[in-house]
Amino acid sequence: MKVYSYLIVAFSLLILACQSPTKTDTSGNTDSTKLVENDSNTIAKDSLSLVKANYERIHAIQNWDKIDSAQIHESTEGGQVNYYFKNNVLEKMRASHYGESGYTHVDYYLLNNELSFVFEDVYQYNAHMYSPEFDNSKTKKGWENRFYYFDNVFFKFIGTKEQEADLAGTADRAKVHQEMFKKFLKIKDNGYKDVDALP
Repeated sequence: MKVYSYLIVAFSLLILACQSPTKTDTSGNTDSTKLVENDSNTIAKDSLSLVKANYERIHAIQNWDKIDSAQIHESTEGGQVNYYFKNNVLEKMRASHYGESGYTHVDYYLLNNELSFVFEDVYQYNAHMYSPEFDNSKTKKGWENRFYYFDNVFFKFIGTKEQEADLAGTADRAKVHQEMFKKFLKIKDNGYKDVDALP
């Protein structure tokens, strides 16, 4: 009988240990904190809420205290990165890359001095820019992508169905954005001079 009782207690403890934790917010709502595995890093699903709230906070800023800029050479026709500051804190960077068939705007949002969110807008010209048919007024938006990061880890992507199906390609693109983010910070720290253009 004692063995039977021990088994019941052990089984009950096992069930309790396997249950996922729940989180109660100040409004009294209960939200199960589900975890997402990504590159052997575990990220709380509610990180998405933090990233979105941070994006909305920064996006709502209308009067920046300072905007600095630097020329960059990441595409065939060059580009520029702008740095947006509020209360002496870098909140956002916008990189514009110009090519012969279109251009891309990439907004980098910071949270605690780290990359939090990337919004990428891709525009396509109606023809090659050196072609007689080129008409800038006929430029069309091609697509947009959203990359979500928390604690230096990429954990979510929203884009076209084809892109979302290409997990390896999406992860590679997310890594490129992280590398560009670091490079743009180096440019800022270097007095807004492109580190690749230095002798």
